[in-house]
Amino acid sequence: MKYFIVFFLLFASIAWAGWVPLNNFNSANGLISVVNETDNAITLEVNLPGFNVTDVTRAGVTYQRLSLPDNDATSLDIGKPEIPAIAENIGVPENAQLSYEIVSVETETIENYNLYPFQKPTTDAIDKGDLNIDKNFYLKDINYPSQLVKLSELKVWRDITLTNLTVYPFQYNPYKKKLTVFRKIRIRIIINGGNRSAIQVPPRYNRMYESAILNYDWMNIDVRDADIHYLAIIYDSFVNAAKPLTDWYHKKGITIDVVPSSTAGSSSSEIKTYITNHYNTYHTDYVLFVGDVAQIPTYTGYSCNASDAWYSFITGNDLYAELAIARLSATSTSMVTDLVNKVLKYEKDPPLNNWLIKSVLVAHKQDYPGKYSDCKRYIYNYPYSNFTPVMDTIMGAISGQTNATVTAAINQGRNVVNYRGHGDTYIWWQWDVPNENWSTSNVNALSNGDMTPVVFNIACVTGNINASECLTECWIRKNPGGGVAALGASSPSYTIPNHDYDKALYKAYCDSILWDIGWASNYAAAVILPQGTYAEENVKMYLWVGNPSTEIWTAVPTNLNVTHAANVPIGPSDLTVTVTNAKAPVAGALVCAMKGTETWVSDFTDANGQVTLSICPTSPGTLYVTVTAHDYLPYEGFALANSGPYCIYDSHTIDDASGGNGDGVISPNETIDMAVTL
Repeated sequence: MKYFIVFFLLFASIAWAGWVPLNNFNSANGLISVVNETDNAITLEVNLPGFNVTDVTRAGVTYQRLSLPDNDATSLDIGKPEIPAIAENIGVPENAQLSYEIVSVETETIENYNLYPFQKPTTDAIDKGDLNIDKNFYLKDINYPSQLVKLSELKVWRDITLTNLTVYPFQYNPYKKKLTVFRKIRIRIIINGGNRSAIQVPPRYNRMYESAILNYDWMNIDVRDADIHYLAIIYDSFVNAAKPLTDWYHKKGITIDVVPSSTAGSSSSEIKTYITNHYNTYHTDYVLFVGDVAQIPTYTGYSCNASDAWYSFITGNDLYAELAIARLSATSTSMVTDLVNKVLKYEKDPPLNNWLIKSVLVAHKQDYPGKYSDCKRYIYNYPYSNFTPVMDTIMGAISGQTNATVTAAINQGRNVVNYRGHGDTYIWWQWDVPNENWSTSNVNALSNGDMTPVVFNIACVTGNINASECLTECWIRKNPGGGVAALGASSPSYTIPNHDYDKALYKAYCDSILWDIGWASNYAAAVILPQGTYAEENVKMYLWVGNPSTEIWTAVPTNLNVTHAANVPIGPSDLTVTVTNAKAPVAGALVCAMKGTETWVSDFTDANGQVTLSICPTSPGTLYVTVTAHDYLPYEGFALANSGPYCIYDSHTIDDASGGNGDGVISPNETIDMAVTL
């Protein structure tokens, strides 16, 4: 580490609570940005407009607790001073060697601060206990932390390689009670070696990387469409019951492999090996388990009760998911049928009214108006760039907002139900003033019909699928009504990372255009992972019950206008499909032409809403044409493959020698001869 240019401004004062402005900004927005990029270096600048100070009194002693706006990352040494941190994902070349240097700093020094010690992180199952403080450390005449910058080992997130950057813009001397504030830090990450070849990324992942990686513009990303690969591992007895769902995905143009669980393996390690081999062969996008843990085991090798996420960690020794995974947790064929019908109803034919643009935010009463309610307020007020749901808040600390309020909202129709607070296997725990539990009994009493929401249970243990029908499972098993998918943690999850995870879920589908639930949660996990150990534990334990590729609606869907030939010849030919809405072409729609086992081809429409598919039916019959696009109802049409004779265009020539300029191109005011070969 080197300091090339160091500029210190000494500013002595007495500690105070509230907003402490820096850099002549009276603002609450911290900033880290890329200021320069070369093939061999990335230069970043931290520029703090200020920081927050809160007085905390424990055992008769008043401490100052520091925080940066919209940033919950801190140092993680229990009992030592809690230092706010800035934690980011930085994209780097594959196999690169990294180092860094601090180019310059600007500082202010403030005296008489008694910094609050970092406490053993609480979960959403327990509250804080006795004060954790390293009294011997607080007598030391040293600056803490000793390093302003840390870079993690390389990590792999599906298509890209990255490192976690942590910057500590404060140092504290506990003996002198002196705080050094690094209001500006310029950092250069030095890159040696590595593969800088272009990385081919489909648009759906490109949007995710752009949102989650600080230096996205520096990365050599080539955006192009790619096939979607889906692996369904289904308990043998449930394969036929799941067939309507797997057939639908095949029909709409997704490459889907249906694998009986007996083929994939009986143990979690055997199944992980099967998934890994499938990913390495096909670059798998989605994995669906159909069956409860008795049929398809979850992973129990972590410290949490259950981890389906473990199956998604394929490349690298890290917790960045290479694929999206979910489970239709069923114990019988009739239950599989109900779950499949619920997913198909939501994806293909939902009730067409404004419930599809609504979300309800439910917050536990504790520490109101802070903590859980503050998390909900952030989600409610955030300026989303792509879609802002119609949101209502139900604050458990407000008298009259009870289980009955939640029930009424869901029965009226909410597309996303979001709870933040304490939980347990079967409940949102004592979340309101009357200390009610929202439980599986409340879910089973819902009468919301086909208005089945996606549910974010951001709390402890609600996703413990190793128990008998935990809350997340109850949400999807309730029929009719309940939810179409539910997210929950299998064990006690840590409070602070949970806040940021919850916020990132909304940013995923409202800001970053990650509508499918599996990749929305993968994005949220990637956002919090740079925070370190406790975020990592949370990522291991969160899991989905539902279908990983289910897309959250962000509008009341309308019909597509689709045109294509009504008849096609037997044998090889091209089928051009044009897709529009009422006003413009629809780009990025998935179009599939299928006739039994004779021909199956799919591709995405271009900017003009067109795609040409090379088809080859070998017998007379129906060629099914299916078109799907986000926020549109599916188009399911057909063309007839007829047995000839046919008149097929082959080529043409232009002759404008006598009536034009003789260049063989049709121009205005020319008289031409055109010969057409059929």
